[in-house]
Amino acid sequence: MYDGEEWCSKPLMDVMFKSISENPQEKATHRQSVSLTEEQHRQLSEIAHKNRVSVAWVIREAIERLLKEDMPLLRVGRE
Repeated sequence: MYDGEEWCSKPLMDVMFKSISENPQEKATHRQSVSLTEEQHRQLSEIAHKNRVSVAWVIREAIERLLKEDMPLLRVGRE
């Protein structure tokens, strides 16, 4: 269950505006469809609602954080 700790450690609105301004040249986007469990969707919706952002934004931010980590979930091609 989502406890609010990780996402609330830094205000999401600050991160959102920083993310928008970091790559103004990046115009191309790609759509991806994912299937979520009911619980995953509920938790993402709760995070989005509390931070006044969309669920899509929360997902994009989570992906961005995962890709920037030193130790990503999958180490494909990084050895």
